[in-house]
Amino acid sequence: MVAERDYLVPWMRVRRTGYTDSAYSNLLDGFFQFVGRLGRYILSILKAQVTLTEGWLWLLDLLTSAMKFVWIFLSSLALPLFQVTSALETSTLGSGKCKTIEVRKEWRTLSKSEKKAWIDAVNCLNRTPRSGKLNPPVNTSEHSAFDFIVPITPDGTYYDELVYTHMNLNPLIHFTGLFLPFHRLYVHEWTNALRSQCGYKGVAPYWAWEYDAANFEHSSIWDPDPVYGLGGFGDPNDDNIVKNGGLNISLAYPIKHKLRRQYQPYIIFPPSVNISANATFTPAEVKTLLAQPEGNFTAFQYYMERFFGMHGAVHGITGGDLAGKCPRGSDSSNCPFDGAPTFSSNEPLFHFHHGNVDRLWWLWQEKSRNNKFAFHGGSVQNLSAIDKYPNGAPPWLKTSDLIPGAGMFKSVSIRDVLDTRQPPLCYVYDR
Repeated sequence: MVAERDYLVPWMRVRRTGYTDSAYSNLLDGFFQFVGRLGRYILSILKAQVTLTEGWLWLLDLLTSAMKFVWIFLSSLALPLFQVTSALETSTLGSGKCKTIEVRKEWRTLSKSEKKAWIDAVNCLNRTPRSGKLNPPVNTSEHSAFDFIVPITPDGTYYDELVYTHMNLNPLIHFTGLFLPFHRLYVHEWTNALRSQCGYKGVAPYWAWEYDAANFEHSSIWDPDPVYGLGGFGDPNDDNIVKNGGLNISLAYPIKHKLRRQYQPYIIFPPSVNISANATFTPAEVKTLLAQPEGNFTAFQYYMERFFGMHGAVHGITGGDLAGKCPRGSDSSNCPFDGAPTFSSNEPLFHFHHGNVDRLWWLWQEKSRNNKFAFHGGSVQNLSAIDKYPNGAPPWLKTSDLIPGAGMFKSVSIRDVLDTRQPPLCYVYDR
């Protein structure tokens, strides 16, 4: 017999099969039954102990036994092959194994040397010449000012190419079903760039901002140390440029400028401008997020990404580049929408922020198998009908659809990023 193991993929259950000891036992049983009957038949004929009628009946029994053995033999070969092939065609979630599993940690749990290594790698990537791989797929001139971006500048670095990837894909990856899968892959690949281009050996840190909600402006995340600190809010008299901490980066988009931060305590998106931003990402709000209905991916994403939700609130309250605020010297020709998410990944903390967004998705996924592989969302952003299409309008995305990488990293399917313990991701969170 062939052993069966459950193999879960979205919306269906398939079977994978493989040989077990019982499969070989059936083959041997069938073979010995056939040989035994053949021996008895020959012996009886030689001793002339059977009538002609009995001889024909024995021969029929012998042929039946032979056919049964052949059927068991062919089934044991063909059935597992067919079923395993079918399972692999249905899902690639189980293909390959991770050599190691990265354990992602909260920034403030890292040692000073680990923090310095990350900051040094970010500064290095910001000085690394552009790769020339960038191939933006979206014609943003066909979209509104909210999605407008300037053309690629030849003066950009590898760091800027990765920023431009997020800029160009903006209408595809916000308020659509790609929001969580894309940003999961994006943080992963951005960290891989730190490793491949700058020799970074550490993990991808995250920022558990829910524990900073009560006193966000004075959080310990805003460390001014010039070696291992991230710096604090910027100088209000100089375009809110960050002037302390270890990060020393120049940015190309939308125009050349330095990293900026500005504390903005209220939600920046209408009609929620009078809501305190930090009220949306408290531990209690996170608890509500994680209690969204089992298997309901849309409900989880909506609670996270809605206009007055925690995702946008952390962008907005940090201000500056993370909030998409236009830098000094820009105008409507290069930054027509003040507060768009396009160039928010200029801010290195973008990857800590989305690391935590991803961590909360991961925690929700870890609650059940239904959550882990749950997915539903549209491919078209429709902000005018956000209540009807909270995570995108039709055409509906499938888990086999590819996540765009704009040439900067390999596109993989949505299915391939649902389980972080499988390639290409290979990571978990510490808590």
